[in-house]
Amino acid sequence: MVINNVVKKYGDTTAVKGVQLSIRKGEFFTILGPSGCGKTTLLRMIAGFNSIDEGEILFDGKRINDVPAHLRNIGMVFQNYAIFPHMSIFKNVAYGLKARKVPKQELEARVNEALELMKISQFRDRDPSQLSGGQQQRVALARALVIRPVILLMDEPLSNLDAKLRVEMRNAIKKIQRELGITTIYVTHDQEEALAVSDRIAVMNQGRVEQIGTPQDIYMKPATPFVAGFIGTTNFLSGVAEPHPGGGSVLRIENAKTVTVPGVWRGRVIVGLRPEHLHLTEAREGELTGTITLATFLGDFINYEIELTGGKTIEVNEYTKDTQQIRMVGQRVSVMPDLARMNLYPDEGEGVPA
Repeated sequence: MVINNVVKKYGDTTAVKGVQLSIRKGEFFTILGPSGCGKTTLLRMIAGFNSIDEGEILFDGKRINDVPAHLRNIGMVFQNYAIFPHMSIFKNVAYGLKARKVPKQELEARVNEALELMKISQFRDRDPSQLSGGQQQRVALARALVIRPVILLMDEPLSNLDAKLRVEMRNAIKKIQRELGITTIYVTHDQEEALAVSDRIAVMNQGRVEQIGTPQDIYMKPATPFVAGFIGTTNFLSGVAEPHPGGGSVLRIENAKTVTVPGVWRGRVIVGLRPEHLHLTEAREGELTGTITLATFLGDFINYEIELTGGKTIEVNEYTKDTQQIRMVGQRVSVMPDLARMNLYPDEGEGVPA
């Protein structure tokens, strides 16, 4: 499927600004971003619920801009399940097949297959009100899959579930998607969810796509400060860089620590470092040094807030497998960055990464 420079406007507001995506057959593709970034609007354009003001969407090379939603052969799972309360579970799942006038014997076989796939066969004669939230979500998914859609669209499908059930359902969805090999486009604002289920992720911000990549790419090599800050936690430090005659660049971080980095950088830069890509030592001259202001024990690691000399606060994670004690609030420490995991971004200057 190809989304080719699509635009959606509401009066003077442009909700989707020239988005370009190519989604592979059988891929689990996630559109991730904060509320109001345009991700649900884009999904509804794919579904046919919203018109397309500019650009085009292609299914298997065929332009579908003007194809009505009910003729696009798309399965859709919504945030609120949209299950009919007056119908049994069997009838809910059969609804799409009945609308397509599938013969009764085939209809029953396909519904039973979908119920079995979603592990809800025992609930076939119950009303939706008798099911838990997770079970209702399985019904919604069975109803979407039973029509054998070309593409499965999912809009924040787990946001109404509690934390434990969200993990259970996201694992179930990923396993079923892999088993069926169905092309899936999944919309969420939950970064952990996106990292867990996706083959690739498109991160949206203010109507545009800022980065497309695998979960590992997005997390380890965020293309912009927005992506770095939205996916997980990133400490942003200031730096000044200049090219080094022997290659690479010399970077001074927070006017304290000087390091050599690959690539040609000149002027002010933003340094991005995740809490797990920093480690602590006793305070040392010439290093990034600060005072621990908060220590939070979280089981497998301790999260420290550290106020650097100069006033900036950063977070550092120290893993319990690597330490025998929790450092005390008020202790002076030096913060050592893992240079291989550091990400640089231009700031009031020009930089060319290696």
